Amino acid sequence: FSLYPFFSYNIQTSYSYACDRLRIIYSLKNNNESQAANGIDKKKYSIQNIPRLPRELTPFTSFSPAIELHQRGPLFKGPGAKRDTGRYKIRSVDDENIKRAKKYGLEQSVKYVLVKQQQQQQRVQLDNIKKQQALLLMCRIYIGSINFELNEAMLKQAFQPFGPVKAVSLTFDPVTNRHKGFAFLEYEIPEAAQLSIEQMNGVILGGRNIKVGRPSNMPQAQPIIDQLTEEAKNYNRIYIASIHPDLTENDIQSVFEAF
Repeated sequence: FSLYPFFSYNIQTSYSYACDRLRIIYSLKNNNESQAANGIDKKKYSIQNIPRLPRELTPFTSFSPAIELHQRGPLFKGPGAKRDTGRYKIRSVDDENIKRAKKYGLEQSVKYVLVKQQQQQQRVQLDNIKKQQALLLMCRIYIGSINFELNEAMLKQAFQPFGPVKAVSLTFDPVTNRHKGFAFLEYEIPEAAQLSIEQMNGVILGGRNIKVGRPSNMPQAQPIIDQLTEEAKNYNRIYIASIHPDLTENDIQSVFEAF
């Protein structure tokens, strides 16, 4: 397809018409100058009366007819580019990137879950350690104002009715080789320690009124003890130790029915 004949025709036509127009203008100008003295109306022979070139023969104006050209090859950029409006076609590179992204996301998810589980296990272990330390403190009692003639075996025998005694420790003076008048007793269960404090504090033992209470470091475990106390309220079972062999279930039931 060639545009040469069309443009050649337009150029030749425009050129010939322009020459005729210039000759008419030149002749009108001379006639106007020569007839100015006679008073002839110049408007009759004005340039405005000259016929203009038809619009379809004017190739350089904004009113030129649009020429539709056929696209010979694909156009990838610009306003005339043809784009696929359907689904995006995944290339092999994109497929590999998607696989790597999925693998990375899976690894991060597993890593996040493992970290959370590890943190949860650490918190549970720390809570268990704190509870064990609090229970150990709750099982210990302080015994003061002890007669120097009493020993560990005598103290164990005196406090054993409230529960199984785990250990008794008297502090001795290396100079006099006598104990200093106080001891620490540890029960296997915290309830026994609480009962011994309530029942043995101020009791005369070996000719002296002994003092029974909690160790001085007991306030450090008070928050854990309060937590354990609140948790214990959710259970309706208690532990009873040191039951006489001759007692039956009915005997025990009759004792605790008062509460």
